Amino acid sequence: MATAKVENMVIKHTLSWIVVAGLLLTACAPLPPAPSATPTAAPTAEAAENARADAMAAAIDLAALKGPSEGGWIWQSYTPADGEPLVLDASVSYALNFLDESSLFVTSDCNFLTFPYVLDGAQLTIEPSPGEINQCAEGSHSEQFMALLQQAVSLALAENELTITTTQGALYFAAFDPLANFRVDSWNEAAQKFLAACDAPGAVLLVDSPEGRFLQAYGLASLEDKTPMQVDDRFEIGSNSKSFTAVLALQLQEEGVWSLADPLIQWLPDVAARIPHGDAITLRHLASNTSGVWDYANPLIGSSIENNTLEQGYTPQELIDYVVANGAPDFAPGQGGAYSSTNFVLLGMAIEAATGQSLADLYQRKIFAPLAMVDSALLEGVPAAGQIVDGYYTPPSGALMNTTRWNGSQGWAAGGIISTAADMAAYAKALDSGQLFHDPDSSAALIVWTPKSTQYWWSTYPALSGLRVGHRQIQR
Repeated sequence: MATAKVENMVIKHTLSWIVVAGLLLTACAPLPPAPSATPTAAPTAEAAENARADAMAAAIDLAALKGPSEGGWIWQSYTPADGEPLVLDASVSYALNFLDESSLFVTSDCNFLTFPYVLDGAQLTIEPSPGEINQCAEGSHSEQFMALLQQAVSLALAENELTITTTQGALYFAAFDPLANFRVDSWNEAAQKFLAACDAPGAVLLVDSPEGRFLQAYGLASLEDKTPMQVDDRFEIGSNSKSFTAVLALQLQEEGVWSLADPLIQWLPDVAARIPHGDAITLRHLASNTSGVWDYANPLIGSSIENNTLEQGYTPQELIDYVVANGAPDFAPGQGGAYSSTNFVLLGMAIEAATGQSLADLYQRKIFAPLAMVDSALLEGVPAAGQIVDGYYTPPSGALMNTTRWNGSQGWAAGGIISTAADMAAYAKALDSGQLFHDPDSSAALIVWTPKSTQYWWSTYPALSGLRVGHRQIQR
């Protein structure tokens, strides 16, 4: 089956959104900007050749590569030197974001990858990504798009337009405004937009602003039972859980239990000895997604869906056994960045080894209790009836699946927490204010986002402020 990131597979549950002082938090994949009503017509081969000539003659302002709103570029069309032009109807699935002078983040349908690139004047070279490439659904242009990008020769910028000429033709992109979908007349309108975009049966929207708190439930908590959504319903928050694990790691550093510079082998010697490059991986590599360790989540959870084994439980050690048996590292530690849930499973195991306490107890004692997050917990098995809202996933076949009985142990430190909108609002505020730390440097390490340390798609679709609660990791 076609695979996708874990959030788009099992954790595509009914949504919870929180907006706190301009911060948007969503359990759904970030919302791309709305496409133009009419796709841009593909230019002729002659126009493509003219664009090539213009590009070769012009120097590129690197600051302009991010686009007018720093939102990047949406693929509109492709004109080959020979053959029929391709005009995309759903081009929001294909996007470019120039992160810095050497890293290009590419959204290509079900793939979200960072490509190294070199720009010399207007001449452009895009090198292969070190990340794993997923097989997307039938009819996808993902492989074609990534192959064409790697044939790049030059680029040219015009107002709200980007042209990349290749050895076989030209790719045409339009700039997009990342805030376009957030311009609404009411919070109710915003909620309805997200419901439609994320294909979710229900949601809870919480907004804290100087005018007070807006809290509203929408739609259904269960399609089968027609249960209305309630504002205090609990959701699986998916990979937002990773930020909680990173908080614990920083707290332990403040307490002198460890340093993030410690090698993994110091805390998990037997585990590290079985992992490629295990002797060179540090805790900071894990927390910053720079270890190169293979990501288990896509294949394991994808298999759970495909084989109807969502309820199967795993110990953290069994998840690592799966990694050792099935995967290979993407790169040597510290030599790249790739999103990997395995990093946070290892970090959670190291936290338990260093403290002698369970991860569930540490979340409760060091985060949930101090913030009065009374409805939050680590789900380590199949949820009890009514414990959380129902979750759903639409596989490539298009047949909606109820995934509510997904066993949280498959996510654990990387994706096993359940929570409410109000609890997550309290957490977001605490992160923003530094309430969970004594040292301001700890808070800064978590808040400052470093594009090179991740290939995750929030680099393409920024949050409303610099604070990213959802897929937070420690600055390397």
